[in-house]
Amino acid sequence: MDASKELLIFQRTLMLDEDNFGHWKVRMKQRLKGIDEDVWTAVEQGWTEPTIEIDGELVPKPKDTWTSAEKLGSRLNSKAISEIFNAIDSDQFKLVQGCVSAKEAWDILIDYYEGTDD
Repeated sequence: MDASKELLIFQRTLMLDEDNFGHWKVRMKQRLKGIDEDVWTAVEQGWTEPTIEIDGELVPKPKDTWTSAEKLGSRLNSKAISEIFNAIDSDQFKLVQGCVSAKEAWDILIDYYEGTDD
């Protein structure tokens, strides 16, 4: 196993609590970038499940027909959302449990702990 994978396996996860959100946010961003720069990009840009149009209606595209790029986008999003889910407790998880994209989960946590610009 190469050194970068070993580092990720043994790196301690920083758990989010009400008093450390700013610290957690910076560390989590760097952790996601450390996995792969594109994992962080999945958080910044978001991910949506690929769809196709059938009879004028958008429906989920069967996974066995996803392109390589669509599979990669899904994989990067899954890595990001898994890291976020693993760094929050069960009460915080209730806020994001319905999220499909890492961006959605990230934005909900930002809004909850930092508020919105509105």
